[in-house]
Amino acid sequence: MKILFRFLLIFAALAAWSQSLAQNHEALPEPAMVWRCTVGDTAFNHNPAMMLGGDSVIVFDSLPYASDYTVIAVYKPAYATETVIWNLDFGGGVLNGLTSETVVSGGVPVRYADSTSVEPAIGTLRQSAPDSVSPHVRLTVGGGSALKVAEIRYYTARIGTRTLRRLQGALAVRYGVTLGPVDYLDSRGVCIREYADSGLYRHRVTGLGSDSAAGVCQTRSRSEHTGSVIAMEGGTLPEGAFVTAGDDDGELSFSHDGFAHMLGREWKTVSSVPDSTRFTLVFDTRDFTTRSDSMVLLVGAVPYPPYSVSAERVEYRGVSFPTGVSRFTLGYGDDLWRVATEGGRSKVSEEGAGMAAGATVYPNPTSGDYTVEVAAAGRVRVTVYNIHGAVVAVHGGDSEGVCRFNGELPSGGVYFAEVETGNGSQTIKIVVK
Repeated sequence: MKILFRFLLIFAALAAWSQSLAQNHEALPEPAMVWRCTVGDTAFNHNPAMMLGGDSVIVFDSLPYASDYTVIAVYKPAYATETVIWNLDFGGGVLNGLTSETVVSGGVPVRYADSTSVEPAIGTLRQSAPDSVSPHVRLTVGGGSALKVAEIRYYTARIGTRTLRRLQGALAVRYGVTLGPVDYLDSRGVCIREYADSGLYRHRVTGLGSDSAAGVCQTRSRSEHTGSVIAMEGGTLPEGAFVTAGDDDGELSFSHDGFAHMLGREWKTVSSVPDSTRFTLVFDTRDFTTRSDSMVLLVGAVPYPPYSVSAERVEYRGVSFPTGVSRFTLGYGDDLWRVATEGGRSKVSEEGAGMAAGATVYPNPTSGDYTVEVAAAGRVRVTVYNIHGAVVAVHGGDSEGVCRFNGELPSGGVYFAEVETGNGSQTIKIVVK
C-alpha cells in the first residue's frame, strides 16, 4: 500500500511538472487586432510612436465582440494626471481604460503606472463585456488625452496571468519599459531577467533581444524612463537570446575607493547571448555631477577604454557581457586607465605597488595552488575573477601583519586577484599553467 501511495505521489508530481512545462511553452494566443506604429512622429525606445492630443485619436471599427476581452497598450502619458487611455463602445455602453489599473504577479500587487506618472507603461484591461446588440466593438485610443502610443493589442478572451506576463516581458524589452519587481518572461515562458537580489537593480531596465513569436527584434535600446543614461546597441541576436541591464539607482557622481574614482551607480546585466557577441554602450554624461575624459568601463573585472568622448557622452565599443549575471560601472584614475589602455591587468601589480601595502601572489605562474600575501594589518578581502569577470574565489579575514590566503584554481587560464585593505586596493594577474 505504501509503495502504491508513493507511486501516486510521484505520478502526480510528474503530471504537475509536465503541465507546468506545457504552460511555459504554450503558444501565445492570437490577438483579434494588433496595431503597431510604423511611421510615427516620435520614437519609443528607437521604435516609431505616435503622439495623440486634443481631438486626435486612433479608432478601430468593427472589432469582433466577445463576452470577455483583454486590451494591452504601450504608451507614455504626456502629463502627470490620470487620463483615459482608451474606451470601448459596445453599441450602447462605453467602458474606459485608465492608467491606474493594478495587476497581480505571483500574489504581489504591481502598479505599472501611477495615476500621476509620466513614465511609460504597458497598460492592461481584462474585463467581462456588457451585452451588446451589435456583433462589433469600437476601440478608441486618445481623445482629450496627451499620449505617446507605440502598440495596441485587442484579444477576444480574458488572458491568463502567466500568459500576460509573457507578453508584457517581451513588450517591455521592445519598448524600454521597466516593469515592477517581477520576472520578465519571453513568449515561451523562459525568464529573460530575474530579480534575485530583491529588485535592487530594477531601475530603468534596458534590453536587446530576439523573440519572433512576440514580434521582438531589438538591436538598439534605451530605457524610456526618466533618468536613463545608457544606450545599448548590438547586431541581430540569435532567436530567443536576450541581454538586459538595470541599475541600482545610485548617484551619478564619483568617489575614491583607494584605487580609483568609481561611479556611485552600478548596473546588473542578465545575458543569454554567446560570450563572443560584442556590443556598444553609450553613456549620456550630462547629468553626471563630476566626470573625466579618461573614464573606463568595468564589466566585472574587465576594463574597456572609451572609443570616443564628447561634452555630452562617452562611447565604448567591442563590449562583451558574460553569459549569465554580471555587473558594470565606470571609473577613472591613472592606474585604472593604464590597465585599460594596455589591454591587461598585470601592470597594476608592477607599477601600482603599495596601493594595497605591497600585495604579492606566488608562485606566479602557478600550477593551480597559489598564495596571496598582504603585509597589512586590519581587514583584508581578496576577490579572484576569471577573464569574463565572474567571481571564482573570495578570501577574507583579519590580519595582524603578514596575511596569507591559500587557494586553488583550474589549470590553464588567466585570473585577476583584487586585494582590498584599509589602505587601498590592488589587482594582480595570476597565470595558471
